[in-house]
Amino acid sequence: LITLVGHGAHIYMASYSKDSSKVVTASGDGLARVWDAVTGRCLLTLEGHKASVYMALFNGDASKVVTASNDGTARLFDADTGACERTFEGHLLAVHTIAWP
Repeated sequence: LITLVGHGAHIYMASYSKDSSKVVTASGDGLARVWDAVTGRCLLTLEGHKASVYMALFNGDASKVVTASNDGTARLFDADTGACERTFEGHLLAVHTIAWP
């Protein structure tokens, strides 16, 4: 059991990478964070959303994270650097769920 400390608001969800080495969290503080699943150390903070992040998921090889937010966007992040690679805009309301194919 690990405790993940660092978000400034409640956590909406947490999801493991396929190999269970990392955890990604989505929070009401507008951030997603990538954590070491063994130590609980925060590895990356994924920034850019302007409102709560409802969901965050790794892709199959844990090289990317996709997020869904109350700001009406989804974002694609590099899970190694934390860089936002793409913002999916155009939704009129919040994006609540996301999925990888």
